[in-house]
Amino acid sequence: MALVGLVILMEHEPTFAMNEEMMELLKSFKSQVERDKVLDELREIEVKQAQYEMMETEEETKKWEYYDELHDQVKKEYKSRLPIQSLSVCPFCGATFQLEMDPFGYAGDWWRRRPLIKNQCPHYVVFREVINLKGHRAQLKPNSSIDFGPEVPYVIKRLFKIPTMTCVIARLDLPCGYTYYPMTYFAENPPPPHEVKCGEWASEYHGGFEVLTDSWHFDIHAFVESGQLRWATIKDTKVTLQPLGVE
Repeated sequence: MALVGLVILMEHEPTFAMNEEMMELLKSFKSQVERDKVLDELREIEVKQAQYEMMETEEETKKWEYYDELHDQVKKEYKSRLPIQSLSVCPFCGATFQLEMDPFGYAGDWWRRRPLIKNQCPHYVVFREVINLKGHRAQLKPNSSIDFGPEVPYVIKRLFKIPTMTCVIARLDLPCGYTYYPMTYFAENPPPPHEVKCGEWASEYHGGFEVLTDSWHFDIHAFVESGQLRWATIKDTKVTLQPLGVE
């Protein structure tokens, strides 16, 4: 039984003390089936809440508020159960770059609203990603959009003007069948945000210095030869930085 199932059985507000069964439920999703159960329950709550959207009576207002709080509770469960994935490694200090992510397909909210990147090593500068859907045609809800990016990795050439800037690219085959390419930039002495201009994924600044017209360079071989681009391999929870010049 998923967490929301435990809550719906109650006749009062969805607040409760954690027991061992509930703590077990809050562990990371191990499969798409586990994740989809939570997404299905979110949709079920949304349908029930919509019945009271007009809130014409005090009773309808209370029921709408009840389902609204329940929806928030289940969304928190979804976020708390996202697996933590190792995606890169710093070429300067060897620290592993990790992010929580939903590897089970774009139905999850993670694909629309990425969490802010925090608590990385002091050399981390900015993060970018691309997702190859392997020929799958995305089917999205009306008025919904997801930025998958191009299908193959690229570099932002202007960032290499910053001394010691290095981009580490890796490949992760997701359980849903897509291929995910994290591209993480590091520098020995990271510059201030007005020099990076890469928006909310630039270190912990989360500022409005985004350059939306950046040129994407897909011919990356020259950057490998210069040492500005490094490759990393991902196996389970371990990321290994490859030697200079290895593609």
